[in-house]
Amino acid sequence: MGTLTIILALVLAGDPPAGFLAGPPVKAPAATAPTLVERAFDGSLVPLDDEVSVVAAYRVAPGADDRVQLDAVAARRSAAFSAILDSDYALFLGVGTDLRRAREMKPAERAELLGRLATVREKLQPFVARGSFIDEAKAILGEERAAQARALVDEWRTARLAELRKQQAEGAAGDQATDDARLAMRLQLEELGGMVRRTIERRADFAKAQFEDLSRRLELTPEQAEKVRALLMASAVRRIQGDRSAPSFRERQALFAELAAVLDATQREKLREIILDR
Repeated sequence: MGTLTIILALVLAGDPPAGFLAGPPVKAPAATAPTLVERAFDGSLVPLDDEVSVVAAYRVAPGADDRVQLDAVAARRSAAFSAILDSDYALFLGVGTDLRRAREMKPAERAELLGRLATVREKLQPFVARGSFIDEAKAILGEERAAQARALVDEWRTARLAELRKQQAEGAAGDQATDDARLAMRLQLEELGGMVRRTIERRADFAKAQFEDLSRRLELTPEQAEKVRALLMASAVRRIQGDRSAPSFRERQALFAELAAVLDATQREKLREIILDR
């Protein structure tokens, strides 16, 4: 009697033995440890959408109730940072712009930038004194989860420092300790710049919505999108500084002219139609 005949006979006779037709046993995948380090297709580190300590705290938060409490801590922390930013928008934004072109600066310009960075650190001292988000949320997280969150922060910063070190590997080799110190400072400034940018974006939701709408309707190229985004965000910052909810007529005219200079003829016509529709 063939194998197929035996199987059919068993099936017709009743239920086959347990596991008779089962495949080979498969082990359940082991639970992976949480991490903030994620890589893009090109191997680069995926940027975080908030302070690294904030992301880490939420990652280890045990439940919805704890996240609600974390939201309250995050709101207070954001308000404290916004208050410092409000005290001197021009200083913070100017430093951020200058840092991006620091390598092209002359020695005198770099010395001036270092002086303004010292002023920034002084203004931020009350915020720094609060500690990290994990420190502020320790009562919610508890000792064990706070330690887990700090481990995630350390892992992510180590990965980012390695990435920064790799980016400058083509340059002339210098003193390793000096290079590491510079990279650590660069990482701190990078995180500060991210906080400034996110604070402005949170307070300029309307400008952000405008940008997304225009980008979609005008079919902007990546280069155009970056320029338009910068123009709209700068306009929003000026309104925030002036404590006004809407730009003046002259400001609208100036903004339209700046946008038009970025667009081609077809896009400019679409922009006029969008403005007329509104």
